Amino acid sequence: MVLSYLPAWTHDPNKARFFKFPEGVHRGTFETEIRKVVPAPLAFAKPVLEATIYGKRKLTDKNGTHEYGVKRVPLNSLAVKTDKGRPSLDLPLGKANLGTVVDPVIRKEVSDHITQNKDMLTLETWNAWCATYRRGGMNGPLVKKVLIKVAREPEANGYRDISKDGTGQLRRTRTGKGFASGGYFVIEISSPAKNGAIRKRYKIASVYSHTGKFKTQEQCLAPNDSEIAQNIRKKIQGFYQSGCIVEIKQPVKTLPAGKYSLNYMSGGKVAVTSPDGKQSLIAALTLFIAAGFRACTDS
Repeated sequence: MVLSYLPAWTHDPNKARFFKFPEGVHRGTFETEIRKVVPAPLAFAKPVLEATIYGKRKLTDKNGTHEYGVKRVPLNSLAVKTDKGRPSLDLPLGKANLGTVVDPVIRKEVSDHITQNKDMLTLETWNAWCATYRRGGMNGPLVKKVLIKVAREPEANGYRDISKDGTGQLRRTRTGKGFASGGYFVIEISSPAKNGAIRKRYKIASVYSHTGKFKTQEQCLAPNDSEIAQNIRKKIQGFYQSGCIVEIKQPVKTLPAGKYSLNYMSGGKVAVTSPDGKQSLIAALTLFIAAGFRACTDS
């Protein structure tokens, strides 16, 4: 009943004094207080696997013999990049991509063509050459797609073997903007230095959809024979998830001490953003650790 009468009461000049803020309180007061609020997620979405299926091969190269995750891509994509939907030649003509091609004959012939024609190549001439390329010469098979390596030791880098017979069918945990992360463990690794001091370093271990939090933690802390021999100790510094609230006690570069939202952790880097979205920073994990980096449980 009260709710039904409120609209009329608030517009009644005789009752206006009952519906106003106390002295010194105005809209700006609420705006100031709201800006101080650091929203924290109540639950995190679970990571999922990509729809793409990758193959698995045991290959020998300059790094030795290892298992690799592989996939087939169009030949012309080796030297083409797309920016905002527009394809262009990938200068210096896909040198990094060429190194991932599994077939050594294709890798050499494509590399030779690029080297010999680098001053004349355009997107059109490159696509035309790829459309007629034959492996090993004019009498060889027409090549439309090539097999490339996408990850070494794939099952340790976010890929899961879903094959029933062990032949190797891999799917990868979806990553990037808009996709959930399984979280990250920060591992503190302590080892004795020559002068008798304890040297500490830190490692980021991602939790993938097929490993899970507890299995990842177990794998991270399990010492190998070399670590046991060197008296290396490992422990969990913290567990973090994209979107969780983290705190630093001291400034990190241009970022003042305070609470921030964690974007991601990868390759020894940490990315955070302030609650209002106006400040963000990507910096080395070691800098954040030195500043008292921790996950907030009372945000």
